[in-house]
Amino acid sequence: MFLKSAAWNAVGNLVRQAALAVQEVGVRVLLPPAGVGAWELANLIRRVGNIWDLGFLGAAQRDLPALRGAGQPEEARDYRSTTFTAQLVTKVVVVCGVAVWAALRGAHYSGAQKMAITAALVMLVLTAVIETATIIFQTAECYAPLSRVTMGASIVGSAATLVGTWRWGVAGLLVGSALGLALYAALLVRALAPSALDVTWGIRTDLFRRMAAFAVPLKAVDYPNGLMTELDSIVVSRFFGLGPLAIYATAKTLVTQAVQITSWLALVLVMRINTLGVQDAERRRLSPEIRRYLLVVDLVLLPLLVTALSLLAPPLIVRFIPAYRDATRLVPFLLLTMYFVPQTTVIRNLWILDRRLAPLATSNVIGLAACGGGIGAAVLLRGMELPAIAMGYLAGHVIYYSWIMATVGRETFGVKGVADVAGHAFASSAYVAAALSLTWAADPAEVGTYLLSGGIALLVLLPLLGYGLWRSELVDYAATALGLGFLPLHSGTRTRR
Repeated sequence: MFLKSAAWNAVGNLVRQAALAVQEVGVRVLLPPAGVGAWELANLIRRVGNIWDLGFLGAAQRDLPALRGAGQPEEARDYRSTTFTAQLVTKVVVVCGVAVWAALRGAHYSGAQKMAITAALVMLVLTAVIETATIIFQTAECYAPLSRVTMGASIVGSAATLVGTWRWGVAGLLVGSALGLALYAALLVRALAPSALDVTWGIRTDLFRRMAAFAVPLKAVDYPNGLMTELDSIVVSRFFGLGPLAIYATAKTLVTQAVQITSWLALVLVMRINTLGVQDAERRRLSPEIRRYLLVVDLVLLPLLVTALSLLAPPLIVRFIPAYRDATRLVPFLLLTMYFVPQTTVIRNLWILDRRLAPLATSNVIGLAACGGGIGAAVLLRGMELPAIAMGYLAGHVIYYSWIMATVGRETFGVKGVADVAGHAFASSAYVAAALSLTWAADPAEVGTYLLSGGIALLVLLPLLGYGLWRSELVDYAATALGLGFLPLHSGTRTRR
């Protein structure tokens, strides 16, 4: 059952990511940056709008599996209905607020911006339906119907977006995107009842109060973290315009897709934290497991991902979407932030588990302030240009990561342990940046020269990967799996813990 569910989940996610990748490239082939910028503005408004809710989806992820395991179907149905209704009403309130703000400032917006805002308001409500229904399926472990809907809607939605863009330009792009989300939402809702996951329109007051007591404080302290993630794009949209926003989003999309890969690995560890962290006797086992995870990510997975994408993206952008060539200057800086984003540094989940809201809120405010200060400082030093925004965004995440490691990291690993973990992250990111710098003088359009410099960068990276395989104990596990445990390959990190 587990393997079947995992397979459905993996296939559904892969098809969706592939469809989105084709869509991202396709709209850029069909439209110049100024046109795609309107679409990216709509997506930015939608993402920022999604930050503002009551946090009920997090409560549902915790409580619905427990109700299912306890054999309480009526209570679970009321919980689903309360969650669905509350999420939708909250998003309608957010939409009304954005609409009023946009109406008051309408004279300052161009026609393309007004179309983007209108599309964003529609997509914001549809996204709330999609996210809530997805959580309902996931918590019930109904991955087969969820994946079938996801695959079909993703393919049709991407096709509608591309056809609309090809036929009607920016308007077709925005309408096609909204129609694709509407189809996705409708199919998900339609599939709930056949899966015995029906919902009704209404809120049960006692459930609402119980959910709010858990979710609202946690969500409130996490608002700055959500804004930190989008701050660079907000700055670009406000001060640069639609064309530069499309160029910046082209580079940042690579980061968004790559973070999904690390998130799949991190999700396993987060579930482990939630399982062992509540038991005092078992919690001591978490420190070495988190430490090993961070070493694997920082010394093996991220060097491979960051280097591969940094080397492959520029020639592909220059070849297929040359109008977005300026995005190639942003790719390395934005990809390096993956070392320091919350999705990678899962250690903050220990605060969430213990409901230590004060240090969590402090870290989130510091992260938001650091990103804002980093962007401001970079603009002062380099001028108002897109690479300065990317550099400042990276610097802000470095400060945020440093604070996380100095606080919850020190509590978990001790002084020596956190110095080891953070030291490896900083050294690895600096090493990868140095390797990539060998390609910065090469023109991606000159294939021969670029391939030569890229090959040299990969050779330079090999010692780091070799050290990472040894230090993170992956060599140990590989040797044991192959029946070679007798060889002297062990890193010895077990004895140092």
